[in-house]
Amino acid sequence: MLKVTLQLVEFVVSDCLDVAAAAVCQDLTQVAAGTFTHRLKKAVDYGSNHVYSCVLCSQKGFICELCHHSKVIYPFELTTTTRVSAAVEV
Repeated sequence: MLKVTLQLVEFVVSDCLDVAAAAVCQDLTQVAAGTFTHRLKKAVDYGSNHVYSCVLCSQKGFICELCHHSKVIYPFELTTTTRVSAAVEV
């Protein structure tokens, strides 16, 4: 029984690695074709919209420890969230 279980685990792990390698190859192909940015933006937009609308996920943002502004900030907000030099010391 243990031998069968180990063989099943090895098969599943091997299959997962094959799928991951194929996904990496697909990503690299899309980078070369110039289509990866569009796909990545769609994924980021989907995730961002989920975080903003989900009661649980929206609570995982941060409040600035320096200015204590009431706007919740999220690390994925690259255009509006910056790290000030004083924050390194916090």
